[in-house]
Amino acid sequence: MLGVLAVLVVYLAANVANLVALSPAELTSSFRVLLYPVVPLFFLAACAGIFANSFWEQPAFTWINLGVLAAGLPVYWVWSARAARRRSER
Repeated sequence: MLGVLAVLVVYLAANVANLVALSPAELTSSFRVLLYPVVPLFFLAACAGIFANSFWEQPAFTWINLGVLAAGLPVYWVWSARAARRRSER
């Protein structure tokens, strides 16, 4: 269960980060997707439902999982700062 929840949260966070990071010019494409706004919203609702269910069924275990995920945030911040520094040096 720990692995499934961790992958779910990381995948959701990566998708949201990509949507926030991309500028509108980068988001234009030459094709349209059927039901575009509905499918991502359904995915977010499904993720929220799975997350809420895990809190409902096993709240202590879910808090432990969130703690493990939060412990990785400083590693991510250091890693991204180093990558940005390398990009600016080029």
